Amino acid sequence: MLASCNKDNLNTGNNPNITDIDELGVKFENMNRPLPLSRPGDEVEVQVRGLWKHKDNLKVFINDSPTKILNLTDSTLSIEVPEQVSSGGIKLLIDDKIVFGPKLPIEGNVTVDPEFLTELDSTFRGTITQVIEATNGHLIAVGDFATTRMKAIDRFGRPSDLEMVPGDGPDLMINSIVYNSQSGKYLVAGEFNTFDKKTVGKMTRLKENFSLDVTNVEILNDNPEDPLGSIDTVPAFNATFNGRGITKLIPSITINRVPTFFALGSFSNVDYIDYAQSTKQIRTFKKAIVRQIARVDLNGKLDSSFNLNNVGANGTINGAVALNDGRVIVVGSFTTYNGKSYNRIFQIDAQGKTAAFGPGSANDEIFSITYNSKLDKIVIAGRFTSYAGSTMNGLAVLNNDGTVDKSFVFGNTESKKPLFAQMLNNKKVLVYGEFERYNGVNRSNLLLLEADGRADQKYNTIGSFVGTVNSVIETTSNSGGIPAIILSGLIRSVDGKPVKNMVKLIIND
Repeated sequence: MLASCNKDNLNTGNNPNITDIDELGVKFENMNRPLPLSRPGDEVEVQVRGLWKHKDNLKVFINDSPTKILNLTDSTLSIEVPEQVSSGGIKLLIDDKIVFGPKLPIEGNVTVDPEFLTELDSTFRGTITQVIEATNGHLIAVGDFATTRMKAIDRFGRPSDLEMVPGDGPDLMINSIVYNSQSGKYLVAGEFNTFDKKTVGKMTRLKENFSLDVTNVEILNDNPEDPLGSIDTVPAFNATFNGRGITKLIPSITINRVPTFFALGSFSNVDYIDYAQSTKQIRTFKKAIVRQIARVDLNGKLDSSFNLNNVGANGTINGAVALNDGRVIVVGSFTTYNGKSYNRIFQIDAQGKTAAFGPGSANDEIFSITYNSKLDKIVIAGRFTSYAGSTMNGLAVLNNDGTVDKSFVFGNTESKKPLFAQMLNNKKVLVYGEFERYNGVNRSNLLLLEADGRADQKYNTIGSFVGTVNSVIETTSNSGGIPAIILSGLIRSVDGKPVKNMVKLIIND
């Protein structure tokens, strides 16, 4: 019940010290008994012994928000819930000493869907890097699971039979997935070198049941006694990306009736196997220098008119999105790309030409970029403090021409940076980051902000969020059709409830 605390922003006095409980003579009763769900302005009574003698030197906080004392006896303490507060512990400051009390849950409009947690059970046991919505109503998740295979769940969380496909899947993490309705095939990319025990090169093509898509090819027969030695079964996608891996796949234009895709990541060349000059034991590779961004078709054929023998970026590429008009916006830590000056952001048009994204220019790294295609709005998050000449606090909402939407102002997070942000269809902006306070109020590091950047109290009462967010899907609750969002990533707990890397939050308006 007593512990030291070294945070500078607790508003609990200078250099608070901790002493033996007998020295203060203060003790909370029923520490393990949950307190009732409370709202701002409510009176809350807790059982605590030994406070009366400290009444002149006592301050009370809920989740480090100063709290008004309504009544005090030697066995009870009545306090008023502040107007701006999230769920968190009650804390007493007596002179320069701290006594920690029970957690007080704050009622709000955002709640964890317990039914979804039950339905998921143990579906995900590792990081989820991306979730997409399939045409059959399922959600498809990829990442670094214990089973090293894609997972399919239905629209409301129940595991799908699609995940029961036999096979070994990839040997390492999948970072990105796209579905091509024209062919009915998936492309997956990441850090893996094999899929279903066949050698692949960071990217490959899958059938609708997630099994590796293969084809038969003619090869050189180095064993004349084997009549089948001139035929080999190989992955249908013939391309190898040499480097650490691919971080993002984005659909591009159709060329000669064949769909193409951008692959972005950390690679220096793209190779393909010349099967006509290969045997089953020895492969002959054709190499092409392509750095960090390549465009390939469904078979892995490289678009040689785009980025061949290019210089690449002088930093990392962290993310990209495709706009409704086909342009791709790329962000990262770079300041140049292919010899041109682009400060952490640039665009690629449908013909593959790069250009500045309007007035876009960030003075420091952009960690993530998301796009709401219905609202035609982009959100970037990162370490930058200036964007397009305007002072920023690591987050900006952009129009499709690269200008800043100045109606949204991200508040003060006391130099702690946002890591991920996305605008929802209702124009609220979900933000995840390393911050603990927002505009002076202790919040979890998961915010749901209004269209102007305000943290409305009723949408920001969740007291704790342990994990990281990589993907957000808008959906509805199982019953009543209430708006909800599914968060995925490496998520351990939300508001004190254990989570297995995916959680649904119901948003009651």
